[in-house]
Amino acid sequence: MIKHSSKLRGIIFDMDNTLLSSNINFREMKIDMCRYLIKKEIFNEDFSLKGETVAELIKLAEQTEGVNIHIINRVWEIVTDFEREGLKKAELFPGVFEVLERLHEEYHLVILTNNSEFAALDALKRKAIASYFEYIIGREKVKELKPSPKGLEYILTLYPDLNRKSWIFVGDSWMDGAAASKIGIKFLYYGDDKEILLERGIEPVGQLDNMKRLLDYIE
Repeated sequence: MIKHSSKLRGIIFDMDNTLLSSNINFREMKIDMCRYLIKKEIFNEDFSLKGETVAELIKLAEQTEGVNIHIINRVWEIVTDFEREGLKKAELFPGVFEVLERLHEEYHLVILTNNSEFAALDALKRKAIASYFEYIIGREKVKELKPSPKGLEYILTLYPDLNRKSWIFVGDSWMDGAAASKIGIKFLYYGDDKEILLERGIEPVGQLDNMKRLLDYIE
């Protein structure tokens, strides 16, 4: 149970695999990105993936001699294509609609996703929950993607009357937890593999196996 819940004013949600299911094939996405960058002679022929995130791969490409804005834009197009395809059949997780309906008039609700804003908004509109959120923050609006805290820092600037103790971040991945930890926002983990967080030194304030349990933590 989160202590001092009366101070809670806003809830930030990750989107993929937190609010709705995601079928984005990140491995194939990264393979296609690498194939393109090898073709453009940005990466060497013998380049192989070693567990890098999408953001880390693009940052590596940006720092490589010979790259230009057109190449980077094409890489982001590859990413967006995979996101849109993977979200076409996305379904809401149990309890999400009911929880958002319950909370949206009392709390500031915001989404922070590493997806493109276009892909995120399209999926949320199809599931009729986009209107519950005051802001849907995709990668276009942030300087660095999660696990960087830049997205959370940006959200704080949108609410100058609130401080970080007024917020909680709900997400399913270590990247969400790392971003929250770096900026001092409470992190509530949605998932069943807490060990992966603890291995990275991330200690969530609680763990959800169903979104309806979120109500237990804030009431």
